[in-house]
Amino acid sequence: MRTWTRWLTTAVVLTAGVPALQAQTVTFRGLQHSPIGSASLLQIGPDTLEVFTSGTTADGFSVNLMSVESATGTFSGLSPSSVPTGSVWRAETFSGAASQSEFNAVASGGKWDFDAGFFVSTVVDVDVYFGDTLLTAASGVSGTLGAHGADAWTITYLEDGDGTLETTLSFASPTTITLLGQPSVTGDRIVISTTFGGGRGPLSSVSVTAQGPGVFFVNDATIGLFGNQHRALGQATLQASGTCPACTLTLGNIGSSGVDGVRTLLEDADGLEVINGVLPSGPTGASRTIIARGVVSEVPDTRIGEISVVDSGSSMVISSDLSGLGVTSRTVELYDDGVRVARVTGVTGPQVGTVLSRAWPISYKVSARRVPGLDPAFEFGFDTDYGFTLPGLGPTNGDRIVVIGENPVAGGAFTIGSVDDQQGDLPGLDIGQEDHDPFCQGDFNNTNSVDLSDLGILLTNFGLFDAGVEDGDTTGEGDVDLEDLANVLAIFGSNCD
Repeated sequence: MRTWTRWLTTAVVLTAGVPALQAQTVTFRGLQHSPIGSASLLQIGPDTLEVFTSGTTADGFSVNLMSVESATGTFSGLSPSSVPTGSVWRAETFSGAASQSEFNAVASGGKWDFDAGFFVSTVVDVDVYFGDTLLTAASGVSGTLGAHGADAWTITYLEDGDGTLETTLSFASPTTITLLGQPSVTGDRIVISTTFGGGRGPLSSVSVTAQGPGVFFVNDATIGLFGNQHRALGQATLQASGTCPACTLTLGNIGSSGVDGVRTLLEDADGLEVINGVLPSGPTGASRTIIARGVVSEVPDTRIGEISVVDSGSSMVISSDLSGLGVTSRTVELYDDGVRVARVTGVTGPQVGTVLSRAWPISYKVSARRVPGLDPAFEFGFDTDYGFTLPGLGPTNGDRIVVIGENPVAGGAFTIGSVDDQQGDLPGLDIGQEDHDPFCQGDFNNTNSVDLSDLGILLTNFGLFDAGVEDGDTTGEGDVDLEDLANVLAIFGSNCD
């Protein structure tokens, strides 16, 4: 059984001026946010939830997470010099009524004094980093741990399943950090950790409160299941049930806009496969679109491509677009029980196939390592055999359609950062399984490890221009040089599973 993992992410602003608002529960990013104390909540557009506090008591909000591995919340800027000395900010996670972890910050002389604790212990280890470089550390400490002067921070709670609990503060820009009894350093991350013998089960709620005059803004909220974070899109709601790996993420409140759904956040990955329940037929025009974004040739948040299915009233029309990688033509393959039964190359139009039935896919997959050469691929899987037509071919029975980009300009050198599942006029969708392949730099032959065979590939192609990832190009620059060799040697022997 997987223990709940990562994340409550937070950053807060406390300022003066509190309008008189009626306290009420607000659905923000698909999750219920309920006021605590005298707080009032006001949603401002799709991306901001404003939290007004009394200034005299610990006011804020709680988020009903139901049953998740992790949760995140993002809050706009924080200035310790703009609030009265002694102002307190607090975040706490719960499993049922039992506290899992807590973090406290107290404004003092233009800085935040901080402490943290876990349900197993208030004695912790603290490490301060800049990037991946450890700057300073303290072991077996408790009480006030130190201070920082940042205007914004991110908090991450982690139970890694291997006996470690962590609270991590990350800063968008380097800031002055002082651990008690040690010289100040300039860093961008503080990791507070302890060991434990076992977790308390799924994360059910998170509370964030502030005591001091002010208002703060929530800009994002996600929940974690299957080891990934999920953000609601449009007006969709998210509901989690069960305990992973036997857990379910249910999407509801899907309208007709075609943009309601969920975003799965992957950081850097080579692929994602999602399995969902069988959907009944919807109205004509109902749709489902899978969109992948990521890092392409070192450019972040690039739209890699998409695959979509639309109910035409008598059949399901499947289309795709991989123009984010410079792809102008695609190969389309049809499989039946794992055996390829049809293949068409050089497809240039948007439509790549038709299902001769009003059947919705029960799975999708996005991959950077689908075929040799790391060509991008999107696919839909179905619950049983249906008749398909591919461009230029007659009807053929199959249960899985795969679309592969031909000759991507980026040479396949990309990683997947997020995948959107956008829907229109569909009933609630149950997601019961997600599997993602982490990005593995230096694994040129897709064996999920960096070993002698990968080093041999790089050395064979050393000095090559117009190179791809499969040739040993680790940087996306299109050649194999000393920088690539250094990258591989730095992680030689590592396992990417």
